[in-house]
Amino acid sequence: MPDNWIFREEVLFASGRSTHRVVIADGNDGQTKYFLQISSKIPIGRDSTRPIFVLMLIERILYRIRGLKPMKAMLLRVGVDKGTDNALAPIFQDGSFEYIPISEGCLTNETKTFKNTIGRKGRTLSSYLPRSVENRIMHFDPEFETFTYGDPTSKKTYLLKLDRGDLLVFYAGLIPYKNNNYDSGLYIIGYFTVERVIDFAQLSDHEIDKCYQLYPNNAHLKRNYVEFELALVVGSKDKSMLLERGILISKTKCDVLGRPYYAVSDEMEDLLGIKGSIQRSVPPRFIKGDEKTKNLKDILGF
Repeated sequence: MPDNWIFREEVLFASGRSTHRVVIADGNDGQTKYFLQISSKIPIGRDSTRPIFVLMLIERILYRIRGLKPMKAMLLRVGVDKGTDNALAPIFQDGSFEYIPISEGCLTNETKTFKNTIGRKGRTLSSYLPRSVENRIMHFDPEFETFTYGDPTSKKTYLLKLDRGDLLVFYAGLIPYKNNNYDSGLYIIGYFTVERVIDFAQLSDHEIDKCYQLYPNNAHLKRNYVEFELALVVGSKDKSMLLERGILISKTKCDVLGRPYYAVSDEMEDLLGIKGSIQRSVPPRFIKGDEKTKNLKDILGF
């Protein structure tokens, strides 16, 4: 395999008397690459580069070997909240919203602040937030320009469960801005169709350097140090998006002490098969099964 490719996974399968080893990697252009090794006895073998039509055939074989895993989706809370920056992002009269990320808590090369960043409505993001936080640098994660999301904490375990073709669905706390058309609550704001999930703990130093070149927009890769436990999700550029309008998925309930919290709404409980509190991002909720994932895709407007 060429040195400038980033290893992703490998699969062994037999065909006749030969054993085939296919390495799946990310090329230096960010695209998925395949490297085929054919041999009668692994590990001794002959490496060869195949024409593209053969590689496409290999991909189909790999999907057959893997059993065509059914698609699943993971719901993950993101964005500014009262715990991080003492605010929620706004939802407007027409259902549109501003995506406002949390503030950055680590040393970073990022220069965007709430005050110097213009939102989709043409106003600075700080105009929706308390003045006490307006000069904070933002931790833009997820980012919807090149569609990356990363986490080196306990959420990493869940991110690594995602496969190519799965959905990573982001929701955020939103509050009505100068309107009574919408309630404060948790709204789906966007999603990634997963292209790849990269576990930095499995990469060489060279491969980590390559990730910095391929995914410079990610907030974790803008920090002043390397997060060797980072899991980085890359979304398909053609099948990922920040929504134009938020989709309400919560209702307000109270705990035994009378404190309000956000739980899955009755409608979403029926459609998506999840229930209970979704106030926090951990543990994230998984949506599985053909019926429930189809419902989710309908909700998202696939």
